[in-house]
Amino acid sequence: MKNIKALIEVEVRPAIMMGIYFLIVNISGLLFASLDINNGFERYLRYGKAIEDISGEIFLPLMASLVAFTFFGMIILIYFQFKNDKSIDIGRFLKALPYTNMQRCLVKIVAGILSFSIPFIVFSVGLIALRSHAILQFKEAYSVLSYESVIMSINSLENLIYLLVLVQMVYTAVYLFIFMVQYLMNNNIGSLVVSIFSLAAPAFIVISAWEIYRFPYYTRIKFERLFLPIYSIIVQRKTFVFESGTMNKHVLFWSYIEDIGLKILIAAVIGLLCWGVICQAAKKSKIEDADVLIPHPISRGIFIIGVSVCAAFLVADISKFLILPLIMDDTTLMTQVMLVIGGVLGFIIAKKIGYIGMVSKKKTKGKKIVPFILCMVLCAGCTRIEEEANTYRTIFYDDEYYIRESVSWQELQEKILRSTLTDDGRWGFSQDDDQFFIDISDIESTVAMQIGDVLEEIIGEGLIQIIEDLKNTKEGIVTKEATIGEYAILFKNNNGALRINLIKKTIHLKDELSQKIVEKVRGPEFMLTGMRVGEHYNMLKIETPQSIINLTSTGVEKRMASYYQLFRKNTGEVTKVRWVVNVFRGEKLYHKELETKHVRPLQNIVNVIETQETSIEPIILDFKSVYDNKKIKSSGKINDMNYKINKYGSQNNQYGELIEVVLEINK
Repeated sequence: MKNIKALIEVEVRPAIMMGIYFLIVNISGLLFASLDINNGFERYLRYGKAIEDISGEIFLPLMASLVAFTFFGMIILIYFQFKNDKSIDIGRFLKALPYTNMQRCLVKIVAGILSFSIPFIVFSVGLIALRSHAILQFKEAYSVLSYESVIMSINSLENLIYLLVLVQMVYTAVYLFIFMVQYLMNNNIGSLVVSIFSLAAPAFIVISAWEIYRFPYYTRIKFERLFLPIYSIIVQRKTFVFESGTMNKHVLFWSYIEDIGLKILIAAVIGLLCWGVICQAAKKSKIEDADVLIPHPISRGIFIIGVSVCAAFLVADISKFLILPLIMDDTTLMTQVMLVIGGVLGFIIAKKIGYIGMVSKKKTKGKKIVPFILCMVLCAGCTRIEEEANTYRTIFYDDEYYIRESVSWQELQEKILRSTLTDDGRWGFSQDDDQFFIDISDIESTVAMQIGDVLEEIIGEGLIQIIEDLKNTKEGIVTKEATIGEYAILFKNNNGALRINLIKKTIHLKDELSQKIVEKVRGPEFMLTGMRVGEHYNMLKIETPQSIINLTSTGVEKRMASYYQLFRKNTGEVTKVRWVVNVFRGEKLYHKELETKHVRPLQNIVNVIETQETSIEPIILDFKSVYDNKKIKSSGKINDMNYKINKYGSQNNQYGELIEVVLEINK
């Protein structure tokens, strides 16, 4: 027992050293996961409509980088574990010690697996806790999606645990594979290089064969996700959610975890096979073979076949995509020729490498079988697997609640062009989807008032007065906003140059109750810009014209803006209200503007909920304290409504500072 204890003390040193590395990697992964979730929520707040583009996957993108760093650590770990084992002198010394090869092998494996498994368990526990936080944070965004159940299923605790088990099984299988190659080759660095290329080879062969033979794409994916679990963790695929009874589809990015149980089994089988080979190699290893690169005949044959096949496809790929297109149009036949040439060259090179150190031994073994297997691989046909779609079907409810019509600016363009405009100021117009831009070089020019007349004729009264008010403003950039009907207008006086941004939103609500709520709460400065409907909940979004401009226009200076989200049950009751104000550097939200513009919808919403005039002075005071940096966050209660106020970002960055006010109704 004392002897074994001494062996453990020696062999555990590299594992402890790399265990610290693995712990740092996994804790960093947790920190990045937490940061990514919080940043994702901040992006959701910033755009207010990110629920339309929510990814079905929260944690898988993180796994890709974590797996890469862990594999790198495994290579370093095994290098140090075998650093002193690959020479005749040290081999003779180790042989004289009172340990068997199996004892040394077992201690190395157990220490190595524990070095990355314990940190990964810490990561797994933390990630499960983070999942609860993420689901709670995004619950409201999911609740107004028709495919809420699909996303919740993808991100369920059960699937996350399965994913973590799969990652652990892949880690173990990859470690045992690299460990196995160390026993099959008598060169530390060389065996690590062969291990790395061996792990990448299956994917390279499948992709190259697909490029050359063009068998169905799904055949390639089927192979990757079942027989190469390592790639299914790193590579994301698409999942489609189809509207029931239609071909309309919504794309969620999701790796194929529907076969995750089978992939776990495959990873376990690969690990067990590697373990079996390791045991046999440990028992049969000889000191006399220390100078032979690959002492085992079967391993040598597999090495030669693998190098030959990879060389064949590498030469074929280089020829097909880089050389042959320069000299001929049809490259099919020559690609097959280059495939065979590459295989022969690879076979010759691999054979030279495989027999390094074998001076007096015959090299005839395997001469006939290797070319035969190589020809079988190169000439094999590809079995067609009928292409499948990774799909879900669900009912979409949006059309029951609203209609979104296409936007046309033709009438406005024709009226402007037909008008008798004076030439005392340069002007022009342009359009982009649902926005129309008019630029006038001089706000004092007659053409500015003439265009104002055209706009009033089409949109409504009051626009000329806004232009008159802007004329009297001081130097600098001054903006004014207005909403009339389905139009939102933003006027900007930039040191005498006038820009008019017109936004047209043609969302027509079918639900009478929703129409009444929007009309009661939005006020003259906000317009309805979006609605999402789930099975049980829906969300209405109203925002200022500047908010729309900030989010959709490029090259435009961003200014203070705000929007509201009203979360309701589909039966009509309001359950939550979110008010988000976006503030940029150098701007100040004056008390008068706060009361007369941005906060008005919140006051109207509270009045609707309480069915009477209700003061929201506590919310306003707490909001101003957070805005003035007297507080980072605040919370309170008004009757049966709880509110909280949070701040995100900074006024100094390009996206500005966000102040979020959330009102939760407990009735």
